[in-house]
Amino acid sequence: MHTTTHTWIDTDEGLARLGQDLAGEKGVAVDTESDGFHHYFDKLCLLQFSTREANFLVDPLAVSNLDPLRPMFADPAIRKVMHAAEQDIMYLRRDHHLEVKGLFDTATAAQLTGRTRLGLAALLEAYFDIHLSKSNQRDDWSLRPLNPAQLAYAVSDTNNLLELADLLEREVRENGRQEWAEEEYRALEQKQINLHSTAADEITRVKGWKDLPPRGRAVLRELLRGRDGESRKRDRPPFRIAPASLLLDLAAKPPAGIRELQARRGFPRQRSPSLATQLMDAVARGLELPESEFPQPPVRTSRHGQRQRRDAPFEERVNKLRAWRKTRAEQLGLEPGVVISQRDLEAVAENPPGSPGEETTRQSLRRWRWREFSAEWRQLLTNSS
Repeated sequence: MHTTTHTWIDTDEGLARLGQDLAGEKGVAVDTESDGFHHYFDKLCLLQFSTREANFLVDPLAVSNLDPLRPMFADPAIRKVMHAAEQDIMYLRRDHHLEVKGLFDTATAAQLTGRTRLGLAALLEAYFDIHLSKSNQRDDWSLRPLNPAQLAYAVSDTNNLLELADLLEREVRENGRQEWAEEEYRALEQKQINLHSTAADEITRVKGWKDLPPRGRAVLRELLRGRDGESRKRDRPPFRIAPASLLLDLAAKPPAGIRELQARRGFPRQRSPSLATQLMDAVARGLELPESEFPQPPVRTSRHGQRQRRDAPFEERVNKLRAWRKTRAEQLGLEPGVVISQRDLEAVAENPPGSPGEETTRQSLRRWRWREFSAEWRQLLTNSS
């Protein structure tokens, strides 16, 4: 259905009618828009739905709640077609306590067909020769009214999803991977994610943090905490307060004063002097911190949360499995990470099939991976100790 015609719903009565109508559908395409690019306290700002016949845009900021949609989302017999659904599911669960059952994720399906360009725009171009605009992707969707371009963009995210799912499902079935896909969809339904990590955890997400000495890591942690506090106060995303590259530079070469700090590359010129003061205070805290309170490097853990044993036999098994993964991925026409992720690969290396810890590994993997590949792993790793 290649049309941007839609029904706008911003009343409780309209949402109640939509909930009843969608509960009678066999499949519904779903997407969401949020305002995380503009606000620290991000929220769900728009829901898009498409059936085979019509498109609907729901304003969650205008209605009392989204309860009328609960039966549709909770019914596994109604297929919810979404693209790269992790974040959408997170917003629905966190902001409105809605659980999604009966998911079909078009990005996951495309992965299992061997495609490497998984964005919705790339898939719509490949299958329908539709060129999707990305111009409104980072808009502040909490602002009202939405303009015509935004409305058209929002509808275009769902109005071809059901047809795309039909084609992808056929390809997945033809490749004999339907059970793989279903298991991945169910795992996505249950996955828990948190968009706001703690400041201490965030250190490891700053590219280059490993190159810092222990004292520099302490300064970086204080800078991240200071930026996070400013972000909360201003309700702005952390990257809009100060880029991570600036914080890394300040941690590596602490400035002697505010003027030196303000002269550093990346310091936001438009910010008030209070930001410079706050960052300078954070540098001072990090420089004064006793070594006993320095941030500790993360302990490498296995897939099941235990401290990982990285001895010579373990590394040998990892190398064998990597070589196997490369060959097997080529045979299957898949990306290596789709065959098995690096973390899961290391879990297999730690407790291989046939070892006393086999059951631990089996429980931590998708069932389809164990079913398809465990015999190969057992043969490959026999005599590796």
